[in-house]
Amino acid sequence: FLDNQLSIKHDAPPKTHPEWLKVREDIYRFMYEKKKLETQKSIPHMVNVTAENLGIYPGEFLRDDLDDRIFRSNIMLAMDYLGDGDKRGAVECMKNISLTQSTPPSEINPFQNLIQLQKGWKSLMDHFSSKKVRQEVCRQICFPAE
Repeated sequence: FLDNQLSIKHDAPPKTHPEWLKVREDIYRFMYEKKKLETQKSIPHMVNVTAENLGIYPGEFLRDDLDDRIFRSNIMLAMDYLGDGDKRGAVECMKNISLTQSTPPSEINPFQNLIQLQKGWKSLMDHFSSKKVRQEVCRQICFPAE
């Protein structure tokens, strides 16, 4: 945007993890985010968010058809693994599918975790914004204090 004559080539490092593992990490992430949306409570000064509010990404992956998407994509990936003779990869894809059937413990409430994180972050920022603490931190890292 700043220079339309400039181009950059990005040589990504070689992949070190199998595809089924990357998919599993996405599954965990999307299931957690979906549960966070589902467990929202009305809180003053906070707007409830829907999957639609989050647009194509990640919103498309937080809808009611998440389990079906996980199933279809892992079946296709498992077929690829079997076609390549990789039985372990296919088995891991089936394990990915089973993740949709295992519900996280009921005591885990991602929305409540977010609220606690926000409160803790505010408290931390209030603490570090005090002049005394700021000067001490600056002293410890050899940075000139104000």
